[in-house]
Amino acid sequence: MKAWKIFTVMPDTTLKFLYHGINGSRIIEFDKWLTADIKQVRDGTGKKYYTSGFHAYLNFRSALKWIAAATKNENRTICPVLVEEWSYKNNATLCDTILAEKLLVPSDINKKIFKELK
Repeated sequence: MKAWKIFTVMPDTTLKFLYHGINGSRIIEFDKWLTADIKQVRDGTGKKYYTSGFHAYLNFRSALKWIAAATKNENRTICPVLVEEWSYKNNATLCDTILAEKLLVPSDINKKIFKELK
């Protein structure tokens, strides 16, 4: 299913996860199905627990709302992604926030976006 995900874009246009990566790396691999490390984690307040996964949004507008509300949003970009095995995030601020176990970032669409950022 198509979804929208927020990433950090480095000056060389390397794409990174915002907070947690996979196997110690935050760098995104294009055109490869990635599998989340599923475990119980705390939210940003440290008070609520939820099952981890790749955070994404069902529509572009909700991703924009998250960026607008974030305290640190420099070098952020919203990219179209594909997700599988997803569920709605409980207690999410935005009702269409999802957590996916599998994520694919297609290079054909996103590399065009990055060329325009240079």
